Amino acid sequence: MKRRRHVGEPAQFVSVEQGIPTQDGSTTPVDVADETRPADQRLIDDSLDDRLRHALGKLPPPYRMIVVMREMEGLSTREVATVAGISEANVKTRLRRARLMLRRHMEDV
Repeated sequence: MKRRRHVGEPAQFVSVEQGIPTQDGSTTPVDVADETRPADQRLIDDSLDDRLRHALGKLPPPYRMIVVMREMEGLSTREVATVAGISEANVKTRLRRARLMLRRHMEDV
């Protein structure tokens, strides 16, 4: 039984081993791009990740909570204010102070 194609799925798949057929009957090899980051970039990213986690751990809990909800969870200022039970202006103030503290901690690490 033939399965149904998903939206955006090509009509037929090309085998990487067989290549793409050309007009003259031969095949052209398929080059697949390597989507992984280079090893040196992964090391740099891991180092930054460790530094950021360390700096976040140094923040006082009320500030850490605001940064995590706003920057990592992607909540709006209004949503953060509702969850935290504080005003939107207070969220903005705490976020500004938390970013300054994070910047100082990241420079120290």
